[in-house]
Amino acid sequence: MSNENFSEIQKFAEQADGLKRVEVESIQLGYWDQHDTFPFMLNNEGANSFEVDASNTALLIQIGNALTALGQKQKVVAYLGDLSHGGTLKVLLIGLA
Repeated sequence: MSNENFSEIQKFAEQADGLKRVEVESIQLGYWDQHDTFPFMLNNEGANSFEVDASNTALLIQIGNALTALGQKQKVVAYLGDLSHGGTLKVLLIGLA
């Protein structure tokens, strides 16, 4: 992704109403007995929880990329929405300066 596109996405996320910015330090995968979603939690805080549809491979790969970036001490920022409904990961930015 070009720096211009990256900046546009970051600007959109920061200006969007109702999104919660979370500076990610860790990502945990929770246990779930359903097979259609995976529950995740950021920074070991229940308020930063969200679910990902098991068929959303692009988002699951992006979460894997974020885990790799965290292991390399890169900055990762997530923007969560729909917090009253268990949370939805709206934007995940990796490698911010």
